Amino acid sequence: MTDKPRYPGPVSRPRSVEEMDERLGYFSHERAREAADRLACRADDVFIATYPKCGTTLLQQMVHTLRTGGHMDFREITEVVPWLEIALDMGIDPDGEQIANPRAFKTHRKFSDLPQTGRLIHMTRNPLAMANSFYRFFSGWMFETGSIDIDTFVDSKIFGGSGSGRYWDHLGDWWPRRHQENVCFLCFEDFVADPEKTIRTVAAFVGITLDDELLATTLRATSIDYMKLHGSQFDDHVLRSFLDPAMGLPPGASTTKVDKGSSGDVSHSFSSATLKRFDDAWQQEITEPFGLHSYEELRAQLNA
Repeated sequence: MTDKPRYPGPVSRPRSVEEMDERLGYFSHERAREAADRLACRADDVFIATYPKCGTTLLQQMVHTLRTGGHMDFREITEVVPWLEIALDMGIDPDGEQIANPRAFKTHRKFSDLPQTGRLIHMTRNPLAMANSFYRFFSGWMFETGSIDIDTFVDSKIFGGSGSGRYWDHLGDWWPRRHQENVCFLCFEDFVADPEKTIRTVAAFVGITLDDELLATTLRATSIDYMKLHGSQFDDHVLRSFLDPAMGLPPGASTTKVDKGSSGDVSHSFSSATLKRFDDAWQQEITEPFGLHSYEELRAQLNA
């Protein structure tokens, strides 16, 4: 485990974007990121590489279930499918053996920042749904509930970029690689619409034989009801036990990483000005370089 610098002020939950940004400066240690950079990648390593709030936990559970047949003897999923960039902060050697093969890692790095010899799974999501989920996940953890409104949060952490960069930069980096042999490009909404199809796609991609029993087990283990029933195994509480003290956050935050992933309209959550900014960003960052006029057009082209 790294000896992380700690926020020098009193333990409290931020109430402004500026306070939150200051605490996030203590989120991870440079040595943990350097350990991730030194990973001796194996040809069958699986990198679950998503932008935050785009199905990362779902894919961790899916890949882990496929490779183990349904192992659930862990406190929290990041213990068995480690977050590559901060594994060392949790006392996990990113280059060590895992409970089963293939090794699997969570990461929020772009394609261009990852080893090119492993198997890379990227899942994207409607940007409005991603932003809404991001806000709800940080609320009550990284800032006091109600102290930052969603439009202010989006201005800072979505348009300004989180520690993982900007959503559109990730999408623009992954989309041109979607046909590469070692890349599996998915949409979160397609899993919601047809989980069996996504599970079959992922199993074939990582080289796992999927019989009827394993398919049934994986369908059950990745269902919203099952993951909610086992919610503490997917809520980052173990991860937070390492991160929160360094950021000066009080214990006991109630976060959830399991939601229905609905493709329903969440536009009512945002102001009209923010919705226009999303439209403008898509036009500039995705339509102009790739000719995709909407997220639904991206899904349609991916599934054509």
